[in-house]
Amino acid sequence: MNCPICDNDRDSRIVKSFFPKFYYCLNCAGHFLREDSAPEYAEDYYELESRNLLSKSITRAIRAFFLRARFKKVKLILKDIPNSAVLDYGCGPGNFVKYALKKNLKISGYESSKSAVRLAKENSLPVHDSVVIAQSKYDLITFWGSLEHADNPKDIVIKCRDYLKEGGKLLIALQNADSFEARLAKEKWFHYDYPYHRIQFTPVALKKMLEQNGYEINSFDFFFPEYTISGLIQTFLNFLFPKNAFYYAVSNRRLSAGRAKTIFISLFSLLSLLVFSPILLLFFLLALVFKKTGAMVVLAKKA
Repeated sequence: MNCPICDNDRDSRIVKSFFPKFYYCLNCAGHFLREDSAPEYAEDYYELESRNLLSKSITRAIRAFFLRARFKKVKLILKDIPNSAVLDYGCGPGNFVKYALKKNLKISGYESSKSAVRLAKENSLPVHDSVVIAQSKYDLITFWGSLEHADNPKDIVIKCRDYLKEGGKLLIALQNADSFEARLAKEKWFHYDYPYHRIQFTPVALKKMLEQNGYEINSFDFFFPEYTISGLIQTFLNFLFPKNAFYYAVSNRRLSAGRAKTIFISLFSLLSLLVFSPILLLFFLLALVFKKTGAMVVLAKKA
């Protein structure tokens, strides 16, 4: 099997990764799975509303904060482009599409998961799972925590060149497998997320994939609170409690524990964060200085 990032097919250049189940390509410094295909995404994979009023309020507030920050980044990129058009690629049930439409941004979404598209359609959102996106040209295509879910990222960024206008851009936000926390935590890393994350990108791998396929890198950003801070917090807690339990409790996603256990884990997670917050802050600042935080955002222009 070729490396899905750089197309390297030399077995001598593909070795076992420090991530369980993954392989590492010496040619591009990326990690990937050799399994046949990604798992199915059922509706319960996507974010659900909690029945608990307090939990619901906290979840909505956190989501609104990050959606607002993402929207500001998109608007800044498009500030000199009148009547700009955006495609959110791998948009899930369309949370960002819905938010951006309310802000009068011309945006649509693409999602391969039929269950996510069904949820989007229930909210009358312009989210599609077919080649209808090929009928339009976009100024910006965003991948927000989605490209790592694909088995064929190189093919996707090549295809997106046809969807972009001349000078159009890609905005890609995803985890950083070359981060301090990834190397320390390995399978306990929050962003490991097997089997849903099919690719573990490093900055070198992402840069090489884009430049080899018709893009110029504009910028890399390693200060990305939506993924870096939240990811570091949950990675730390994964050494103390069941994996990702606090995240599942806060987001109300993939909950399997009972109510009492969920409350117990949440309270002790908050106490642990309070006690260890100075150490976590120092760790984050060091990672930021050395560009080794747990996530990254790259902006690339169609060459």
